[in-house]
Amino acid sequence: GSVKKVICSFPRQSDSYVFDELYRAGKVELEVVPQGNLACRIQAAGMGLGAVFTPTGFGTLLAEGKETREIDGKDYVLEYPIKADFALIKAYKG
Repeated sequence: GSVKKVICSFPRQSDSYVFDELYRAGKVELEVVPQGNLACRIQAAGMGLGAVFTPTGFGTLLAEGKETREIDGKDYVLEYPIKADFALIKAYKG
């Protein structure tokens, strides 16, 4: 396919099986990101930043393999901007 990698905070709905099959077959990559970090990384790209340190995710599986740093006694994870070609957004207006 048309999709090489999916970056999201929640990869699928309970009734969705297409993505699950593609991921398990190695046909699409998945990067799970905490919701706050996702917004932060998109904003960082829009601002032209090289990377940002965020406390969200420190000490979890989502931070494994990423650079960490202690700043003023608090632990942070280095996150790189998301420079996407496009985004799919679903919203509900009540």
